[in-house]
Order: sequence, then structure tokens, then C-alpha cells
Amino acid sequence: MADAFDLALTSLFADANIASNVVYTATSGATATIRAIRLNPRDNDHVGSLRVRSSAAVQVASVALDISATAFAAASLPMPMRGDTVTLDGALAYEVREVEIDRPGRMFTLTLGRGE
Repeated sequence: MADAFDLALTSLFADANIASNVVYTATSGATATIRAIRLNPRDNDHVGSLRVRSSAAVQVASVALDISATAFAAASLPMPMRGDTVTLDGALAYEVREVEIDRPGRMFTLTLGRGE
């Protein structure tokens, strides 16, 4: 049985104003279309650990996404890892550079990059 938090996550990822479809390709070759929430780099600052992703150079070159762990399981995708590819807006392919998992294991936050 899903708890209130799981139900809230499900509704957020279903909302077209918040989430959108991305094509996720694992390094193993497994591919699936899943829902993701694109984060504003300033929303993802870690001031305490001095990890700030909101500089102009980083904003242009990187994107951060939240993806539900349930979406990965439902799509039979392996755990996300560095080197996987995410295609946004049907054309822009980004490489997964960093994967963070929240403490309960319900959400992955992926930092994606293009080029150097």
C-alpha cells in the first residue's frame, strides 16, 4: 500500500505543468521513456558543502533532474549511473555525471552534462 508521500510523488510526476517525458538510456542499452522534473540549478545548491551549481557557466552546460525510483523499477531500468544518457525535449542528449539518492530511496537526483 502506498503512503501519502508516494501518492504525492505520483501526482507531481503526472502533472504536465511540473514534469515531462525524457528518454533514459542506460549504459547496458536498456531504454525507456520516463517522467522527470527539471530542476532550476539554484534550487539544487548545497551551501553547507560548497556545492553551488548556479554559476553562469554551469547553468549553460548542466541540467539537474528528479526522477522517481518507482519509474525506474516500472520501466525495468537498472539503477541510474554515471555514463547513462538522458534525452530531453526529443533532441538534446545529456550524459549522467552524478547520481544522488534521497534517504528513503524514493527519488534520484541526476546531474547531467554535455561536452567538457
